[in-house]
Amino acid sequence: MRASNAAGFTLMEVLMAITLFAIGIMAAAGMQVAAIRTNATARMISEATVLASRQTEMLLDRPYPHADLRQVPPGQPLPEVEQGNSKASWKVRDNFPEIDTKTVTLTVTGMERGLEKTVVLDRVIALGAR
Repeated sequence: MRASNAAGFTLMEVLMAITLFAIGIMAAAGMQVAAIRTNATARMISEATVLASRQTEMLLDRPYPHADLRQVPPGQPLPEVEQGNSKASWKVRDNFPEIDTKTVTLTVTGMERGLEKTVVLDRVIALGAR
């Protein structure tokens, strides 16, 4: 006598379930890799922004005629500071946007996965504003 009510799964059902599970795991792993890359880029940009803010505050604390706040003649290298993978340099424009003001443009560059990322901050310093 043979039992006609056999319980269980067929080989095809098991293979389909394993295939769907593998596709889901691969998709989740791909999202994880993308999240790790994005997090690394965000960290580098955050560190560059902190360096830019710190350097800007240091420049703002200088007296108005200080050497760090002088306009560099064309062709001369810009002053710069390095920290870790980032490099900060700044350019000063005298009497811009108004007379007795200086515009400081601070640029921080860093490398992330072979690509250069840049953060730029502009600040205006006025004579007698302190």
